[in-house]
Amino acid sequence: MKLFKTLAVGLVAVAAINVASASVLRITGSTAFRKAMYAGIVAQMGSGVVKAAYVGTGGSAFNGSNQTVFVNASDTVYCCMAGSTGGINWNSNGLTVSTDKDRTLMTSAWLNPSLAVDTVTLGGATGYAITGGTEIVNPTAADPAVYEAANTANINMADTAQNATAYSTFLGNPGLTPVGAALGVQQYVFAKGKEYANVTAFNAASYARFTNVTPLAFQYLAAAGTAPLSLFTGNSADHGIDVSLVGRDNDSGTRAVTFYETGTGNDTTTAVQYQAFKADGTTNVGTTNSGPIDQLIDSDTVTVTNPGLNGYSSGGFVKNVLNASGTAVTGVSSVNGNPTILLAYIGTGDTPSTISQVLGYNGVQLYSGPVASGQATQVPALSQYGQYSFWNPEIMYQKGLTGTSGNVATQLGLATAIANNIRTTHITASGGIKTTDMQSSRPGEGQAISPN
Repeated sequence: MKLFKTLAVGLVAVAAINVASASVLRITGSTAFRKAMYAGIVAQMGSGVVKAAYVGTGGSAFNGSNQTVFVNASDTVYCCMAGSTGGINWNSNGLTVSTDKDRTLMTSAWLNPSLAVDTVTLGGATGYAITGGTEIVNPTAADPAVYEAANTANINMADTAQNATAYSTFLGNPGLTPVGAALGVQQYVFAKGKEYANVTAFNAASYARFTNVTPLAFQYLAAAGTAPLSLFTGNSADHGIDVSLVGRDNDSGTRAVTFYETGTGNDTTTAVQYQAFKADGTTNVGTTNSGPIDQLIDSDTVTVTNPGLNGYSSGGFVKNVLNASGTAVTGVSSVNGNPTILLAYIGTGDTPSTISQVLGYNGVQLYSGPVASGQATQVPALSQYGQYSFWNPEIMYQKGLTGTSGNVATQLGLATAIANNIRTTHITASGGIKTTDMQSSRPGEGQAISPN
């Protein structure tokens, strides 16, 4: 009898351990960093073993999705990436994660784990390409078979520090805890959209002359929404062409970093930005990944709740716009009626498909090589040593995670293991740089850079 009791107690203890070992993480925050994060998750949960589902548009790439769920034998990791600054707010203040500025889709954040029926594999030539997974095409926002009930996050990825945002602890917001040191340095670029027919017709040389963005020119563009191309090229022949700004909403860390870097302001600074639509005025080219672009609509008209703070919720949506062609007959015109070239700020993980669309910043081009053929390569040393200054550290913040960092069977242990995978290996998936490779540093967003 005593032996039976001993075995029974042991079995109960094992069962308790198995229950305790099941960890659930809900991650939100930076879309600029999602490729590195997904690679780190798959590496930790088991490439070729972990099953995953993602929201797509029909044959879209896994890494391009902002909503995913990963499941293995013991753990579940949910991801709803909707912006670094927004993620800090949601996590710090315990708010329900939503996917839009109006907070009308609060039940469409977390994918149902039962959808993850296909495994994903990490590999390819780069070592971080993700293949496989179950694509959920154009799901209904409130469908319980697709999305779980509204919930908060316990992790947020941030390319801005909490105290550099409107949700600073100095303003009374609860503090978040970094999961170790910075995960790496995320780089950003300015990029122009494809050349439209009306730009070529106006001046065949104008598009190629647009190669650089300066801080002061961007300040003007952000305030006005459009600016003469001549402001960026210094050529009077370009004065009849406009540059129109496409950008992110104020939940975006990419926006905050860009505004700090250029001296434009911070995450509360307003700007005039546009979104790209087809002729029907309802099909948003960024979110549907379908062109051509027929018209530009002020983001404040598209989303009216945050005047001057509206824009796209993902760098992937901005990339879609930059890659889209203009209407075949005339191209696209600015709100002034002039031929236009789109300009956007994005993380290097969302660079346009044609690399020649990437511009220099303040006279320094992050890419080198035969740009006309689209085969340019990144030169990380420019950021490492500080000559190229458009970068900022990426942080994994957590709130309320349980367990010790040495035990992967706990929430904090799982988060720490994922963070270490990103920090040591997968940071480059989003065009980032390992902190150990940096030869320079800065105390905060847009501040002076010093050699290490």
